Amino acid sequence: ARVYCCHKILDNFLNIGNDRACNIKVKVMLTKFFENKKILIYGLGLSGNSCLKYLHNKSEIKIFDDDYSLKNHRNKKYFLNKSDITKSKFDYIILSPGIDIKKCKLNLYLLKNRNKIITELDIFYITYPKNMKITITGTNGKSTTCQILYDIFKLNKLDVRLVGNIGNPPLKEVKIKKDTIFIIEASSYQIFYNKYFKTDYAAILNLN
Repeated sequence: ARVYCCHKILDNFLNIGNDRACNIKVKVMLTKFFENKKILIYGLGLSGNSCLKYLHNKSEIKIFDDDYSLKNHRNKKYFLNKSDITKSKFDYIILSPGIDIKKCKLNLYLLKNRNKIITELDIFYITYPKNMKITITGTNGKSTTCQILYDIFKLNKLDVRLVGNIGNPPLKEVKIKKDTIFIIEASSYQIFYNKYFKTDYAAILNLN
């Protein structure tokens, strides 16, 4: 299973966005991609909250988290319990970083609807397809490597953003210009479950 997972990650990383012609199609898709869709956000951490804020005016959003205590007066209208979700159909299921679909409370539902799973990185790529992206994943040294790259670009007075598992969730970034560069720390789960995300440069660090 570990070998298969590594191959899947490599396949996704090798799907690098050098074919810029595809970005024209992506741009056309952008305005309607999430419009009037029914979307489940699984996990209400930083990534899940940024997806909620970004999509709540575009789509019908529902939320589930294994920690039901995260439900509060601001988000309770979005929350569904497990039994409601298993009876529901969604166009997309946004999986937060770190969630293993084989070990979470919705494991059977997610395995059954695996073709609908996407990640925040997919939404991010569809929103900013032409910006340069440098993505780092692996077991050890991701944050350090991302920080070093960020510092190098910053010293050269470039508009660079540190996002993903380090810095802000990418959808929280504002004032994005066409020459903005993104340094992305990505978990193996994000890479494994994404469908649309492409990166211009990538590094897979030590794997344990």
